[in-house]
Amino acid sequence: MLLSGKSENILNAILKYSDIQTIFALRKVCRTIRNHIDDVKPASDVKIISIHLDSNLFKNQIWLISSSKVLHITYEKLQNGCRISWNQSERFIEDEDFSTLYFNDLKIIMDCRKPMLTDFQVTTHIVPAELITFLKSRTTPIQSEKFSMTTTNQSQVMKVFPCFDADYLKEIGIFDIRQNQVNELWKIDAMIELEQWKNAEKFETFRFFVDEPIHHFLHFMKANFHVKSISTQDLFILKENYILFPNTFKFFYVGYQNFLNEEALSSEMGTPYLSTDPTKCNQKRWFFKFPENDHLILIILLVPNQVFVTCIGLEDVPNEACIQNRKDLQGLV
Repeated sequence: MLLSGKSENILNAILKYSDIQTIFALRKVCRTIRNHIDDVKPASDVKIISIHLDSNLFKNQIWLISSSKVLHITYEKLQNGCRISWNQSERFIEDEDFSTLYFNDLKIIMDCRKPMLTDFQVTTHIVPAELITFLKSRTTPIQSEKFSMTTTNQSQVMKVFPCFDADYLKEIGIFDIRQNQVNELWKIDAMIELEQWKNAEKFETFRFFVDEPIHHFLHFMKANFHVKSISTQDLFILKENYILFPNTFKFFYVGYQNFLNEEALSSEMGTPYLSTDPTKCNQKRWFFKFPENDHLILIILLVPNQVFVTCIGLEDVPNEACIQNRKDLQGLV
């Protein structure tokens, strides 16, 4: 059955002002309306899409987040069919595979979204074949400002990460899904070769260490991650890099297990500022002038197992601290 011209115009007018929850509800009214919606692909206001995949529990979930609403939908295997739950409602579909229905709906969601997402999140231990098929079937890469993935290792990330548009991606967040007491060491050697990595401006990790040279992270204007080892030379490289970006640099945090060449700190970085506050006796701080900004100061703070690099106002520098010019430090090395 086809919609009449008048009915089609009315439905299109409704869809124009409908959020994703309303669009999904309308798709369930009848096959004719569902087919029309799938053909028209009305734009929704979804900003964040978060997918959680668990083949062991035969259960997939999706969160659709707009500026005003959160829609949570669960698809799970039940007897010979699939139970779909959302908000306070649920529906059982007989003789249908939960994963097939899930990815069919995900395709509709992606087709109905506006061009740019704020964040696309993936949570899974192992990336299922259905997600790989879904991503490969797309004619265009996913346009999102941020890619977030919670999983087990680089090989899983690499099944998804390359499918994002490098021209739009600005933030990367990678998190270990395992609740280990001791953080694992992840390889990220394949990730750092991608344009998506090289074009991004922000990077964060949680629950694992990486072991790549510090120069692979210098293009990030905001970063938060952990490494096995860091050195005095790495601190010097960080200073030399971020002193050039007073207007765009935000924050760089790196946790570490081992600090190398600590005896060379004064010769490479200058004499650190040591606070007289007994609660800060293990802190070393260096302050540097930006070449083209008289109001901001680059600060490097070294404490056991942590390095912080950020900007502060000139007025926030302790009176007793020495503010170094870049050329002053170059004379030391």
